[in-house]
Amino acid sequence: MVEKLDERASKKNSNPPPVIKKKEISRTSKIKRQKRGPVIICRVDTNNSFMLNGKIMYIDSSVKEYSYEQTPEGKYYAMDEIYVFTEKDGETRYFNQSIDLIDKNMIREALS
Repeated sequence: MVEKLDERASKKNSNPPPVIKKKEISRTSKIKRQKRGPVIICRVDTNNSFMLNGKIMYIDSSVKEYSYEQTPEGKYYAMDEIYVFTEKDGETRYFNQSIDLIDKNMIREALS
């Protein structure tokens, strides 16, 4: 019995690990490479709001990726993060999780 276990173990170890041919690039790296700057990742809640530098921001309900779809199990949200990039001149750009640019007019600051 021990001989069979040793034989199985040697066969298992004889297979080399798979070779990774292409390095996976993270979503934030893609934005950084395009825009050359830091990216802030914000969690979007079910009210389409998120915190950015201590301010509550809202995503317009017309932005399809952040609105919900009713399923038999409940509400389904396709995306729950937003990527925020501020350029050197102070211009802020917003990206969804697919790295698609969101029109800045679709983002507003909460009223105090």
